[in-house]
Amino acid sequence: GGPPQARRQSKRCARTAHPPSRRSLAPAMFPDLISLPGAPWLVLPPGIHRATMDDIHDRFAYTPHRRQLFAGLALLCSKEGAS
Repeated sequence: GGPPQARRQSKRCARTAHPPSRRSLAPAMFPDLISLPGAPWLVLPPGIHRATMDDIHDRFAYTPHRRQLFAGLALLCSKEGAS
């Protein structure tokens, strides 16, 4: 489970990392997370999952530590020209 919807909505309104033209019009449809034998947490199933940086943030950066990790990922992607 992720954060409560109200927290996600307030964070989304405060974020301005990408201009609206770069955001997807519909939220990413991430598949359900799966359990791997011996893994301590659930993971995305194998495959290519298309999503914007905002989609990834909204789904996975729901704690202060995860937001810090996401900020590092976003910085790396911006330096490499990824979006």
